[in-house]
Amino acid sequence: MAQLLRRRMLSSISVFVVLVAAVTLPGRSAADPKAPDRAFAKLVSEPSLMRHSEVAQAIGELGHGDYRTIFSGMRVDPANDRVTVYATDLDQAQLLLDRGVGPLSSTKRGATSIEVRKAKYSRHQMEAASKGIWDAAKQWKSVGAQVYSIVLLSDGSGLEVRTSDPARAASNASRSLSPSILDAADIRYVKGSPVRPADRHSPSAPWQGGIPIRHDVNISGYQCTSAFGVRDRTYNAEYLVTAEHCFSVGNGIEAQGGTGIGRVQQENNPHDAAIINANASSQVWVNDDYVFNFGAAQYSWDGEYVCQSGYTSYPNRCNIVVTNEAVQWDFGDGKGVRLGVEGWQCSGCAAVAKGDSGGPVWATRSDGVLTSRGIVSGFHTDVDPGRSGEFILWTETPSVLTVLNLSLQTS
Repeated sequence: MAQLLRRRMLSSISVFVVLVAAVTLPGRSAADPKAPDRAFAKLVSEPSLMRHSEVAQAIGELGHGDYRTIFSGMRVDPANDRVTVYATDLDQAQLLLDRGVGPLSSTKRGATSIEVRKAKYSRHQMEAASKGIWDAAKQWKSVGAQVYSIVLLSDGSGLEVRTSDPARAASNASRSLSPSILDAADIRYVKGSPVRPADRHSPSAPWQGGIPIRHDVNISGYQCTSAFGVRDRTYNAEYLVTAEHCFSVGNGIEAQGGTGIGRVQQENNPHDAAIINANASSQVWVNDDYVFNFGAAQYSWDGEYVCQSGYTSYPNRCNIVVTNEAVQWDFGDGKGVRLGVEGWQCSGCAAVAKGDSGGPVWATRSDGVLTSRGIVSGFHTDVDPGRSGEFILWTETPSVLTVLNLSLQTS
């Protein structure tokens, strides 16, 4: 392969508007002394990609934490520098804004406008209702109504259940679902697509995000991609993160040329995350030529733009807009429901492909800091049947770090 010694990674920066300011590239690694080429420099300075809302991030961190019982979701409008927050209790929402946005400097707040809208349901309530549907759906599959994924709508209006047969699923739900806090009319059943796992080229330790990896037992080619390096918060051990569905605990993992990386130490199914004992770095490949350092971990919100750097998606997959910030899906592999985010690039475009699984999802803040957004997990709505899809699904870095008691390796 002509690109054998070059990484199949993506370039580009995704992001959001709190400030409209000149944006700099993240710090280039000493491991790659080359200056960015003109095309790459032009890409990362494109205003439509470089806007980022630190206001949204500050609100969202609290929404996922202390205010999760009233927080429903959020929508970012980059073109108009606007953040819309949905919450079930407007008084509590004001306290959330005071705590989240109040401490930000005027530079970080910029001219961002914030609108709070009344929501019917909180994220917490929608999660409880979706659990009931997943539990009931285990029986629906046998009668021809398989549930592929569930969207927790960011405006707090209810759930969108994607299924093989909407009418049959709705009928089954009316008979078998236990009473829920959600009104039946607020659970919408729609035709969906199966979600498939998304299952570069001379790396060395310390291992970076974005490199192709495989099980070290007589497997040709590469199965998946690495996402980012982490440390255990208790013991300070280093690990390289990838997708749980790619491997099993105890598997030996190797990189280009059969170089051993380490063994899978631990997995978390809901967040589709696995950690490999390894000498891991803060770096991530963003295309075949450039490696940058992660500086922070952040959630993603409806309307934002991200990139993903799985090794199969050459040369890049950027301009991926977040279509649903809270999605649940089931690969049908018996390991249960995964939790994360859905994004889309364009009609007929493959936002993700087989082999990208485990790879990094990322964006660049308005201050130039490269942020880790998540781990590539799967796709739906096939472009190349069974091999690539219009919609990408990823699990979120902050959630993975929390459940596994890890901290992101940063520069």
